[in-house]
Amino acid sequence: MEFAEERKQARRGGRLRIDYVGISLIAIGFACLEVVLDRGERDDWLESHFIAAFLAIAVVAIAVAIWWEWRHDDPVVQLTCCGNATSRSPICTIFCSRSDFSAARC
Repeated sequence: MEFAEERKQARRGGRLRIDYVGISLIAIGFACLEVVLDRGERDDWLESHFIAAFLAIAVVAIAVAIWWEWRHDDPVVQLTCCGNATSRSPICTIFCSRSDFSAARC
């Protein structure tokens, strides 16, 4: 409830800032990663210059997105919560359990 009220006040005061750079970097990074994972096996993974280029773009875009979101005042993804041990444990647990489920489908 507090978050919604804060956003409404920011909109009224004209202080609502949207992190277009962060959104763009995350979208580009994950879109390129999706192309790599989708077409990688068909195009013989890193033997293809197309897949290697998209993988490089994905890695750079995601790395820059992490750096950008970490230092931005109003980030799209709140990465500072990962520095808290109370939040880090559930995040790692969810990530690992989702990875196990994904591997089990193959």
